[in-house]
Amino acid sequence: MIVWLLKDGEALPVESGVRRMRMGMLAHALADRGHEVHWISSTFLHQKKLLYAADDQRITVNASLTLHLLYAGRFKKNLSLQRYLFYRRYARRVQTYCPTLPRPDIIVCAFPLIDVAAWTVDYARRENIPVLVDVRDLWPDTILELFPKCLRFSGRLLLHQDFAKTRSVFSRANRLCAMSRGVLGWAQNCAARSDTSLDFVLPIGFPSEERFAQPALLPQTLAHLKGKHLFVYVGSFGYTYNLNSIIQAARQLDAHGRCDIHFVLAGQGPSYESISREATGAQNVTLMGWLEHADVRTLMRVARAGLLPWAGLKDALPNKFFEYVSAGLPVISSADGELNVDLERRGAGLVYAPDDPSALVAAVMRLANDDTFAVSAARAAANWFDQEFAESSVYARFAEKIEGMAASL
Repeated sequence: MIVWLLKDGEALPVESGVRRMRMGMLAHALADRGHEVHWISSTFLHQKKLLYAADDQRITVNASLTLHLLYAGRFKKNLSLQRYLFYRRYARRVQTYCPTLPRPDIIVCAFPLIDVAAWTVDYARRENIPVLVDVRDLWPDTILELFPKCLRFSGRLLLHQDFAKTRSVFSRANRLCAMSRGVLGWAQNCAARSDTSLDFVLPIGFPSEERFAQPALLPQTLAHLKGKHLFVYVGSFGYTYNLNSIIQAARQLDAHGRCDIHFVLAGQGPSYESISREATGAQNVTLMGWLEHADVRTLMRVARAGLLPWAGLKDALPNKFFEYVSAGLPVISSADGELNVDLERRGAGLVYAPDDPSALVAAVMRLANDDTFAVSAARAAANWFDQEFAESSVYARFAEKIEGMAASL
């Protein structure tokens, strides 16, 4: 069958030194099963803020997978008018380009982007093509969270068209899927969806990699940390993560004389400069900036735990959780809701409130002080990954769902 996949903002097959993300893993799983797959994205590489090309690109990844990159310009900052205008341009490009592709038997569209998903559902319904919407983030609710509380009513009025389009997308899609029960329930409730029996939850999934090999040599910048307990954060320096709580916890530990505990923060994003300033003078904090995938894996092999200082909406399931457990790392999480409940139930880490650095200190000290608990939590994280999140099983199930949906509708 012919499958369209619409997702912008992920790492793409044209990039080196990056790992496959959700749509990339699904694209390869479908192609490996013999389907003709067309993945539509943009020429702007979001994570690195680089422009791959200033014109449209059609790239043959393999005999069954074609990548269509549409030029819509670029933006510099995530929180900016430039980004908003970029998404509008990209949505218009999708609307004019996609109808020139071979007619699909099914469409899988990631949500957000709101305008792209709204057009996709309209087009699919008009052409009698089954459409599955894969809910990744809680837009526009997440956007509304950026407004001060006193302005959120006004913000909702400002975003009323986005809220209306979101309800329409979720109510008219043939099926919904999401990474967690909480996110799926949010989407279903948002649209007062009448028939939810065939909607489903499917976690992100990650490649299975050797977790217990002897660690590689640390990069030179980390050589002085050899022998310390490393607690790592790898991800976006964005406003849905309370990275200040890590810096505050580091200063408390330094005051307690715990020079054996060190925090390593790697990534990029709009709050990077402010976090760098906040960490000035903290001897037990190292900021690494952007790391290629191989360096991330090296760092995780020598870490004691992964930090997930989530401060966004309840019941979200941040991507970095899956990467941590794929490396067999215990997780210290402030992701209120479903994730924290499951994390404690499985004994795969510890939880704390996002605005309570003292609770983060207590969690870090327990993992640093108690070798038996740390080993048990690491084993539980690895087992959890093997049972539920390994790429090979997750995306085989995803592909089967898509095949069954195309056959039945």
